[in-house]
Amino acid sequence: MKNEILKIENLRKHFGGVHAVDDCSFGVERGTITALIGPNGSGKTTVFNLVSGITKADGGKILLNDLNIAHLQPHLISNLGISRVFQQSRLFANLTVEENLMLAFDNEDQKFWASFILGPEDRPLGRHQGRSSGISKKKIIDEYLESMCITHMRNKQTRDLSFGQKRLVEILRALINPHSLLMLDEPVAGVTPELREKIKDVLRDLRAKGETILLIEHDMNFTLKVSDWVIVMDAGQVIAEGTPDDIRHNPKVLEAYLD
Repeated sequence: MKNEILKIENLRKHFGGVHAVDDCSFGVERGTITALIGPNGSGKTTVFNLVSGITKADGGKILLNDLNIAHLQPHLISNLGISRVFQQSRLFANLTVEENLMLAFDNEDQKFWASFILGPEDRPLGRHQGRSSGISKKKIIDEYLESMCITHMRNKQTRDLSFGQKRLVEILRALINPHSLLMLDEPVAGVTPELREKIKDVLRDLRAKGETILLIEHDMNFTLKVSDWVIVMDAGQVIAEGTPDDIRHNPKVLEAYLD
């Protein structure tokens, strides 16, 4: 793959005698939607946690724009350009949708670290950056809410939202956070069919606008329709990768899911 924003090289993580991630290597190309799939226990979420800095690797490299981030703290990794939506909701239940989104705007610490460590061409950018300073955060949030047709929810506390609505808000918050790579952990798990279609359209629109997305998703129908490239893990290792059509007919993938 060319023009990779993220490279995983020989990544390893053991929990006692369990090799959760075992000599795992793959890349994520800029401007694409890449899916990381595999049966339960294959190591997908552990890889996400390693990339995010929540878990520290036992070996190998995690290269973001050719910078090894494997041993950095999570807040520094976020500042360098990785924005993540977790499997479980991490919204503040007592805050409104608008208030939750306000928390995503970058601060001076983020600007400092991104400028200090990265070159100008690799600095993470939220889609709101680079605009006139006269545009308010409230106006920017208006635009994001309108893009997902959820403007009517802006003053609702997130505790009152459905699970699917919360996922939309979490995706918006991750988008507002300055980033060069968006990581989504099961974005449509537990979501109604109608909202699944909405999220699919949102992801395709983001790709068309130049976003780079790495996602984990168990819904194979959703994954193979939305992704450009699919990486398959089993027992902590990459066993196959290719286009969705390649993966549909790969015997190793079929064997991993049928075992």
